[in-house]
Amino acid sequence: LVPSQTSEVLEHFQDWRALPQFAAMGTFWWNAQLLQYILAPNARLEAMVRAAKSAMGFRHPILGVHVRRGDSCKLKALPGYGMPLASCKTFADFMPHIRIFSALYGVKTVYVTSDSSSVYQEVREFEGKEGLTFIHTSEDRSYYEHDWLLEMRLRMSLVDRKLVADSTLVDTLLLASCDYLILGLQSG
Repeated sequence: LVPSQTSEVLEHFQDWRALPQFAAMGTFWWNAQLLQYILAPNARLEAMVRAAKSAMGFRHPILGVHVRRGDSCKLKALPGYGMPLASCKTFADFMPHIRIFSALYGVKTVYVTSDSSSVYQEVREFEGKEGLTFIHTSEDRSYYEHDWLLEMRLRMSLVDRKLVADSTLVDTLLLASCDYLILGLQSG
């Protein structure tokens, strides 16, 4: 976008209508462009993503796998909390899907991210097997692991909000950089 068009583009945020010169591309394409514009990472965040990719050998084609554990498991365990759909899957539960993607698309590098450091320990069981390479950031995830929910600890300033936000954004951008995704989005 050129600066002279910025105000014109901003007028279209409210109703998500494409600028006339882009109408032929369709609404979905236009909305994707708006979201990319709105959510573009700043230089600091881009540098963090580049550093993470370099440190772990992130290369294409790559399959991204998100294993959600943390609070989801805690909420399921709380009686009367009403989280019957919350799930606590092991990394092994994702392996059949990883094998399918590998066979279908020839992908051999798997980026794994989780809010639980125990997932990375589980990944070790599969390293060097089936011709797959598993990578993940080396970031300490211990701040996720506690008897209290993360939201409660954030409210009480027991966890660094910036650290959690940066970690979440870097993980999300790394997943967005993957060619294929398997996501554990269940939370209840």
